[in-house]
Amino acid sequence: MVVAEQVKENDRKTLQDFLINYQNEKYFTDVIKLPGARFVKASMDDYQPIIDLSKLINER
Repeated sequence: MVVAEQVKENDRKTLQDFLINYQNEKYFTDVIKLPGARFVKASMDDYQPIIDLSKLINER
């Protein structure tokens, strides 16, 4: 999940902590459709392969 830049750092941390610790198995099974799934913290480095692929596709 991406949080807008203008969100205060304290609010951003609260949201991150909530999502990373969210353990509602029914939600992940019924909504995400992936039993056992969980939210994890990600950095821009985690997205770099997707960013690179998108740039490559859009160069054509």
